[in-house]
Amino acid sequence: MTTSPQPGTRILVVDDNPDDRSLVRRALERAVPGCDVVEVGDAHALEAALGSPADAVVTDYSLRWSDGLSVFGLVQQRRPGTPVVMFTGTGNEEVAVAAMKQGLSDYVVKDPAAYRRLPLIVQRAVERRAERVRLATAEGRYRHLVELVPAVIEITALDEEATPQFVSPQVEGQLGYRVDEWLSEPDLWRRSIHPDDLDAVVDAHRRQLRDLGSFSAEYRVRRRDGSIAWIRDDSIVVRDDDGSPLHALGFRLDVTDRHELEDRLRQAEKMEAVGQLASGIAHDVNNVLTIIRGNAEHIGAVAPGADVASAVAAVIEATERAAVLTARLLAFSRRRPVHPEPLDLVEETRSLLQLLNRLIGPSIDLSLDHEDGPLAVVMDRGHYAQVLINLAVNARDAIDGPGHLRVKLRHEPSDPSDPSDPSNASGRGEAVVVVEDDGPGIPPEAMGRVFEPFFTTKGENGTGLGLATVWSAVQASGGTVRVTSARGEGARFEIRLPAADPAGNPGAGMLPGATLPGGAAGARGAVGAALGAGPAGGDALRLSVLVVEDEPAVQAIARRILERHGALVTTAADGPTAIALLESGLDIDVLLTDLNLPGAAGPVIIGAARATRPGLPVLLMSGALGGEAPEGVHLLAKPFSAADLVAAVEAAVAGGTRPSDPPVRPPGG
Repeated sequence: MTTSPQPGTRILVVDDNPDDRSLVRRALERAVPGCDVVEVGDAHALEAALGSPADAVVTDYSLRWSDGLSVFGLVQQRRPGTPVVMFTGTGNEEVAVAAMKQGLSDYVVKDPAAYRRLPLIVQRAVERRAERVRLATAEGRYRHLVELVPAVIEITALDEEATPQFVSPQVEGQLGYRVDEWLSEPDLWRRSIHPDDLDAVVDAHRRQLRDLGSFSAEYRVRRRDGSIAWIRDDSIVVRDDDGSPLHALGFRLDVTDRHELEDRLRQAEKMEAVGQLASGIAHDVNNVLTIIRGNAEHIGAVAPGADVASAVAAVIEATERAAVLTARLLAFSRRRPVHPEPLDLVEETRSLLQLLNRLIGPSIDLSLDHEDGPLAVVMDRGHYAQVLINLAVNARDAIDGPGHLRVKLRHEPSDPSDPSDPSNASGRGEAVVVVEDDGPGIPPEAMGRVFEPFFTTKGENGTGLGLATVWSAVQASGGTVRVTSARGEGARFEIRLPAADPAGNPGAGMLPGATLPGGAAGARGAVGAALGAGPAGGDALRLSVLVVEDEPAVQAIARRILERHGALVTTAADGPTAIALLESGLDIDVLLTDLNLPGAAGPVIIGAARATRPGLPVLLMSGALGGEAPEGVHLLAKPFSAADLVAAVEAAVAGGTRPSDPPVRPPGG
């Protein structure tokens, strides 16, 4: 440790007595040769000397032009932090106390021995100043690092209340409280914890106090503005060199985004599971509807009469209504065949206004607001209608009495500067559809579940599929849907879809679809044709057909319809039997197979058939069709009518290779 000022140290000696200044100068220079001592004898010289930094100032108290306290004040004003030692023979204890309270480094009474001690006193003052500078620099670096950490850093006492002793400024951004508020209100931490998580967090904190170990928990907190955040809280006990506990050092990280992503993943997994269940249910129900409809049509054909025709028509109408319900289940599960096509959302929405007005009733005012020009997307037309209808019905059920329902359409360009903007992939931006009402709003506890299948706030009157179907339809078109709501302020649904150019070229995210002959939609209005269906000339279908279907009643209906129209039918109830028949050399003109079969699925059977018959016309049927058909394969959705089946077989033959026969026309065509 040094005992005197170092060479090059600049020290100002302020005294109006030249002899005293010389004595101090000689004492300092004897102790450290090369020490830069500047003598100051008046106010002008002091001003000039303070123009450059000084390592220390030694001043007398009693000066003709001033006093030591004034000199000290001027030094702190011009050169803050510079140590000042008062070296005087005229001061007193009262002056010394006043000076030390103001930050004077030291107070020394002049006597012969004091001149020998003065270099050491000055050196200590210089060292203390250097230490303060080092500490301030380190503190600045520490503060900078603390403020860069994306977490709240907190030091708390090891007591029941976890009394805060230090908290980083990030607490304001994370929870909305200023540092001084957090430190002055020790119970803010507990008050901010969500009531449902409070007991578990307090128990974990008590275990830390008991074991003097670590603390780790994830819990919800309520921010100052009332919003909820998820916090990851970790802390350890800090000990001194002897191992005695001092305090707890904790880090609180906001993990709300991660929890929201996890919630979305769980929701997507749940939707997928329920979608698979819905698809399976729809498949089985469509098989049953095929049986009901097929047998009803058969009764109508073999037992003509007005009463029978009326009853059969009622049965067929009921199967069509049931088919619409299964189509909704398949749309929700994304297993319904979709037909993406260029749509102008402005025109599509206008065409739906009359229907929407009838749905919501006269007490609710419906308005449409849109920009000039078309708003092009590529989307299944039925999906878009389903989205608007479900949202309108949802608003109607929420509004009690008169109200307003607004539909707003706009185009939002891509933002090339935002790498997270999904519309950058196509460069065409997004089509935005907003549906908002002025109803009572969605309860906060229900906001996280509104798109959940079978969740409803309508009691026994709700199915819980409306908004789930909206979510599924929008996702199938590569879009997103977001809901915002506040109690008493209505609900706002914002749908974003990849925009297309006016020619219908889609943006990113479009899902391809398959063309579907027949199905529930094709069955509408076919009651009369079904009742009167019969062989055109007795052999309209001069074909040999292999029917592969594991449901006996459906297989029998398909066989009966085809044979009534002149086809020669061979049947198989599973994949291996069908493949064996094909390998045996069975001569067929058309393969009609179900999609899901025991032993081997439809596509496997198709592959076996085409291995030796490359151009064989193939018709694939199922109660849960979706996506694209394999190349050269036609699709038939269950439930189907006799007319649907015959038309589908004709279409398959027309699209296949059968050079020996001319194209076959539909019955009566």
